[in-house]
Amino acid sequence: MKLVYECIVGHHSTTEEKAATIEDAHCCLPCAVANNHPGKFQQYSCSDADAFVEHCAESMGKALILYEWSMDSGSEDDRMGPEGWGNITRFGNYFLNESETGFVDFDEYESVEKARKVWDELYTDGWGQDQYDIFLSWERGKWQAYDGDAGKEIEVWPNREGEITRDRVLAAISLHMRKTGCFPDIWEVNERGSVTNIGSEVW
Repeated sequence: MKLVYECIVGHHSTTEEKAATIEDAHCCLPCAVANNHPGKFQQYSCSDADAFVEHCAESMGKALILYEWSMDSGSEDDRMGPEGWGNITRFGNYFLNESETGFVDFDEYESVEKARKVWDELYTDGWGQDQYDIFLSWERGKWQAYDGDAGKEIEVWPNREGEITRDRVLAAISLHMRKTGCFPDIWEVNERGSVTNIGSEVW
């Protein structure tokens, strides 16, 4: 006698073969097969039906489970994604990656600790930036800082030579945060538009 279980993807009880299981969440094989076509989950699709069941159905099922979880706001362990980058959502040792255009795939790590380490690396590489953070950049021949929360540039006084150095801007950022009582992440915008977290440089 086949056991009845809940398919989180189809939101139904079933005795059908399982495509995938993550913790206590299941995706039935029919739901995985139903998504075997070009579109959001095409990373795990296959034109050969038999090959799909044998080689791709489990990955498709896991992607569907993770995506279903992502629809339940607050169920994730972490989520990040600056505007224009798409987003990454962490569930334990899994990352669900959704591109800006809506395509989905996932990464599975051998442990939660490894996933957290990779997450921290991605965060400091720019994925953790937010529009309300502070951004340091070299613009129009001088260093300047922009407070995204306040929506304006942070005032920086030049030195005796009339120069605004990087160190003076960092000092101004520190003073600004203490005055406002807000301590967001601080990013340096590089020449090509990428960012680096420099929070450790501000005292």
